[in-house]
Amino acid sequence: MCKNIVLLGSGNIGIRHLEGLNKLKFKVKITVIDKSSLSLKKAKFFFNNLPKNNKINKVSFVNSMDSLDKKTDLAIIATNAHNRYIYIKNLINKTKIKNLVIEKVAFQSNREFKMAIRIIKKNKIKAWINCSSRLQNLYINIQKKLRREKKIDMLLSCNNCNIASNAIHILDRLYFFSKSSIASIDLSGLKKRIYKSKRKNYLEFKGCFRAYTKRGDKLTIIDDNDNSNEHFININSGNYKISIFPDLNLAFYSTKLNKWKTKKLNYDVPYQSKLTSIFAKEIIEKGKCGLTDIDESYLLHKKMLNSFLKFINNINKKKNNLCMIT
Repeated sequence: MCKNIVLLGSGNIGIRHLEGLNKLKFKVKITVIDKSSLSLKKAKFFFNNLPKNNKINKVSFVNSMDSLDKKTDLAIIATNAHNRYIYIKNLINKTKIKNLVIEKVAFQSNREFKMAIRIIKKNKIKAWINCSSRLQNLYINIQKKLRREKKIDMLLSCNNCNIASNAIHILDRLYFFSKSSIASIDLSGLKKRIYKSKRKNYLEFKGCFRAYTKRGDKLTIIDDNDNSNEHFININSGNYKISIFPDLNLAFYSTKLNKWKTKKLNYDVPYQSKLTSIFAKEIIEKGKCGLTDIDESYLLHKKMLNSFLKFINNINKKKNNLCMIT
């Protein structure tokens, strides 16, 4: 039986999802929706230059949701975060969705997130947020090593790592390792100004972001253009020291048991296209996947969005209800 997949959004991340869907080994019909005709044209050109997959029955590139089939096995929401609740609501009203994957940052307010959860549950849809570290073998292996550790100290440092848009990824990673919910977020180390994101109409932060879990784990993210910081991630616990260098595709670890002798970790971090083919296959064949469950992600987003909005409102001296990040 041919499976129906809807991809909402055909921008940079959308075409990576499309590339991943093109790798599926069962029959699928894909509908790509975007209000921008130029974006759809680029996505269609990109798709037509991918290796041909005979399992893809049909791919449609449309501006409207009006031509959708009655039932959709999987919908992937790859739009910007702004107005995402409206897009999801409209999509649910047009087709009966079985499974839903939403890009991060999922929503720009806790109110929108809660409304989305309400309508998703009302329609009995399984939903996940695309915090994809949980599908990457590097982080799965690290999680296995750290699962019995009592406390973790995690540091990410780089220039232009985009704290506003990527903090949720790193918070999710900390939760994945510790299984302890976020107790507090400290933004006192951020520079007291709002930066323009590379994405039009969105914002960014610079400086130092800190978060703490209920059991005492600590996360620090440093993004400081004033210093030439090498991109690295350090993860320390009582028995492990782990260092990751994403720009070099390298990772190392040492253990207290082996007197801190350094060993190489297998650096297996696939591109989004491969990860999309992984979660799409798992969801359609098994009804589950390794991505972050929407309820679990809501709790992480809630702490982060509340902290970000408070910081933005203090800087701008006015109350904003939406956190303009994506």
